[in-house]
Amino acid sequence: MAHTPLGKELLHNFLTRVCGCAQTWQPESFIEMTVNDIRARVGSGRVLCGLSGGVDSSVAATLVHRAVGD
Repeated sequence: MAHTPLGKELLHNFLTRVCGCAQTWQPESFIEMTVNDIRARVGSGRVLCGLSGGVDSSVAATLVHRAVGD
């Protein structure tokens, strides 16, 4: 839902015409890329993930868990 009239169109035009962003992004590709990045950074190390219960830290904890397990 947009907060201004034609807000979605305004944002779409800005992202595609002004910034040149391609419309190829998919949530699955973000997850895969992020999990791979976490695995590469952690290597054989250990991870401590603090979880506040908010959306951001919950997503971060889920991605870390997918990358390195328990």
